[in-house]
Amino acid sequence: MIAGVPKLGTHDLYELAMKLSEDPIQWESVVDTTRSTILGRMGDPRGVSVILETWKTAIPRAEQHEKRRGSMRAWSVWRQGAAEALGLIGGKDEIPFLEEQAKATKDSFVAKACRDAITAIEKRTAAPPAAPPKPVPQPAAPAPVPKPAAPAKP
Repeated sequence: MIAGVPKLGTHDLYELAMKLSEDPIQWESVVDTTRSTILGRMGDPRGVSVILETWKTAIPRAEQHEKRRGSMRAWSVWRQGAAEALGLIGGKDEIPFLEEQAKATKDSFVAKACRDAITAIEKRTAAPPAAPPKPVPQPAAPAPVPKPAAPAKP
């Protein structure tokens, strides 16, 4: 996976990534990379809605698996990667969700990943500093009017 490259020749890497199955609760590492991580590293904003939908859908299931250590570890690792991905490709619209998740979790690593993602989004979407105003060109001073020659004395 080449960061920031959504296509490889004629192949849309987003479409290939979408074929990967992903279960944030029962996730098993495939070279430590999830579909969400791949989408973030590609830099393709189409991945934002997929990541958010996967995260939101998994929350109720995660609550049912709270007592299962393996499931909660997978859920933590997945959310950290998903938050990082949202930091790379998300926009200001994703900040409220990340703030909500940072507050709702007991997992300090996930909370930090969400806060880091918010910082990354704010930095990336901040307006560039305003350029100093350009000086307004002043009109050139009018050329001095020559004085008429004095009449010749007889």
